[in-house]
Amino acid sequence: MVDCSVVVPIYNPETGIEDVMFAQYDALIKSLPGRTFQLVIVDDGSKESLELILTKLRNIFDYVDYIQCPINEGKGAALRKGVSQAKGEIILYTDYDFPYTVESMKNIFCALEQNTFALAIGVRSDEYYDKIPVMRKFISRILKGMNKAMMKLHTGDTQAGLKAFKTQLKPLFLQTKINGFLFDLEFLKLAKEKEVDASLVHITLRDDVKMSQINPFSLVKEFSVYCKLLFR
Repeated sequence: MVDCSVVVPIYNPETGIEDVMFAQYDALIKSLPGRTFQLVIVDDGSKESLELILTKLRNIFDYVDYIQCPINEGKGAALRKGVSQAKGEIILYTDYDFPYTVESMKNIFCALEQNTFALAIGVRSDEYYDKIPVMRKFISRILKGMNKAMMKLHTGDTQAGLKAFKTQLKPLFLQTKINGFLFDLEFLKLAKEKEVDASLVHITLRDDVKMSQINPFSLVKEFSVYCKLLFR
């Protein structure tokens, strides 16, 4: 039996990321002794081979599964493929650079293992917004406000890249249709409609993480998706 599946979508990773992935995943396992882990890496149509990353991880860890997508479809599509192959009692997903602290990932896991909640949602602290580019901060604040006013979800902070759920919610996650970044919002909307009990867990970025700028063209596309989801 696998206690926790960690599902990680990856697309055109930067050189050397395998060292970061190794260090963070290894630290997570060591922070939760006695549990068994499965790492599911979903290659969302990367242009270069991920063989170096896979070799390093597979040489050290048991249960490293790899899914290769022929084309880039988006984070939501990649995560559905990964979740479909997850075997853990608890399924945790995050970004491939493991941007949040090991303590944050541990707390997300423990919120489900030690309680009756079926869903754990990472909520970013105020410190997070001091570490990201100005435009990204502005968009995040606007989205939180819109979610709070119009979506009536467990939290307005839907887009933090760290969440986990118990295996009984796997079919609900696989019901999502959005391929891009707003799959998170869609999943939480479905969970709220099904009256799923959720734990809000404060999470913190690692000190050495560098957040990318938001592509304005992607922003227009995502806003269109948001409107469709709002009135679905």
